[in-house]
Amino acid sequence: MTPGWVVSLVPALATLCAAVITGIAAASLKHRWDVAADVRRKQWEEADARRRERVDALTAYLLARPALAGLLQQRRQSRPGTVIDLDSTLNTFRAAYARVLIVLPDEADRQVVDADYAAVKAWLSAVADEISDGTPASEAPMSDAVIALARDVHARSAVGT
Repeated sequence: MTPGWVVSLVPALATLCAAVITGIAAASLKHRWDVAADVRRKQWEEADARRRERVDALTAYLLARPALAGLLQQRRQSRPGTVIDLDSTLNTFRAAYARVLIVLPDEADRQVVDADYAAVKAWLSAVADEISDGTPASEAPMSDAVIALARDVHARSAVGT
């Protein structure tokens, strides 16, 4: 025959064991939820960082894109009869172009920038001769496709794609 104190202790021990098991299960479940929330937060932060990097690269590309006004100012500041040196302009533009190609993951997006880069390079070689000769120069090719691409990249990245 078991003493009465043992019989009264069994329900208390069972309650204690149940509380410990429930606590461990709840802590495990909360840990999994926290890990999943951390993973989602990290994914959103990385997507936001990639979006900012892409938009910044496209912005730098558009800012480095030569314009006729800048070339004419460079011509006015040079001595008469000298040929305009486009190396510094082209180097800055080329560096911004390379950065855009690195950060854009989509081939179609890179093709838009490739086409714009080729058009601007062709325009630069033609306009340098025009400005050196003193003839009226044509304006730089429109950058609408690259601006539309920047908007599209921003919109796609903002929704997590």
